[in-house]
Amino acid sequence: MSDLCLRHLLREHREIEKVLAELESLLEEQAKEPRWGEAEREDFKWISEILGNHLNHHVRKEDEILFPALEAFLPRDLGPLAVLRGEHTDLRDIFGRLVRAGEARAKGNDQPEAIEGFKRHGGAILQIVRDHIYKEDRVLFPMVARFLSPEQDAHLLEQMEAINAPKAAGSPAS
Repeated sequence: MSDLCLRHLLREHREIEKVLAELESLLEEQAKEPRWGEAEREDFKWISEILGNHLNHHVRKEDEILFPALEAFLPRDLGPLAVLRGEHTDLRDIFGRLVRAGEARAKGNDQPEAIEGFKRHGGAILQIVRDHIYKEDRVLFPMVARFLSPEQDAHLLEQMEAINAPKAAGSPAS
């Protein structure tokens, strides 16, 4: 059993959860007083940038590296891989809605629909990401650790780390 790449993904889960806690705090503040001043704009800008980057890199590592490697052991179109890929699609969609709702609030939209949309999309992203992380941490990753040889694991980790590596000057952007 080898789990270096899974430990890498688990560390990212903990980082994502920290940003989710910041989003949850902002949502709680908005529930008490739906005011959107400079502090709230800056908080949301930071949350959306950090969360967006974390989620983008993390989902790419799973969709482009981990899941294809697991297709030798698990079916692609049903079971855990199909469910998790579907959640990745939902996650991107809901995150996009949250960003648009936050941007509308940042531009001064204080209409009840805008306030409720932000809360609804924020709550939805919290729920889907937390549920997704739970499934991976408790179901998929323990199962996967049994499948990977030390060589496969090291290779997958190397590929995952390359996603986070800054591109050298003159190299094509991803």
